[in-house]
Amino acid sequence: MDQLGLSLNNFQLFEHWIEEHRNTGDVLFPQVFSDLHTAEEFLKRFLIHLPDIRIISIGLPEQYIVDFLKDVELFSSKNPEPYGVEKMLSQHHPPGIEGAKKVGYEVLGFDSGSFHSYLCNGLERDLHQHFNFSLNRYGLIDSIEEADRYSDYCNALGEDTESVLWSP
Repeated sequence: MDQLGLSLNNFQLFEHWIEEHRNTGDVLFPQVFSDLHTAEEFLKRFLIHLPDIRIISIGLPEQYIVDFLKDVELFSSKNPEPYGVEKMLSQHHPPGIEGAKKVGYEVLGFDSGSFHSYLCNGLERDLHQHFNFSLNRYGLIDSIEEADRYSDYCNALGEDTESVLWSP
C-alpha cells in the first residue's frame, strides 16, 4: 500500500478488483494478467499516479514450451493450482500484441511462480568470459540465438546455479 502510494480505501478497492478479476480468469496467480486490456485497465485504475510504470509482456518461444511444461510438471504436485505462466503457456497463448515492440531476450529460470535471472547468479561474468556477450540499450540480449546459447550454458552449470531449467 505504501510502496504504491495507495490510500487504505484505494488499496481495498485494489484487492477487491484483483479478486473479482481472478474469478473471471483475467488475473492469474501470482501477478499475471491474461491480456493487455486487463493490464491497461489495472494501470489506469490504480497506478495512473505513477508516471514511470510500463506494461511489458514476457513470452517463451514456441520451441521451448514443451520442455518448460515437462519441467514444471515435476513440481506441480506441490501446487494445487497451476501458476498463471503455466496456464498461459499450456494454452499456447501468444505474448505478441499488435503494435508491440520486441526489445530483447533474457535468460530466466521459472521456480514456484516466479523467475530467477542469470543476473541473480552473477552469470554475466561467465558469459563475458566465454562468449562475445553484450546487452542492448534495454539491458537485454539482442537475438534468440544468443539467448539460447546462454541458456544452454546456464543449464550445463548444474548445481552452480539455481536448480531450474534456464530458457530464453
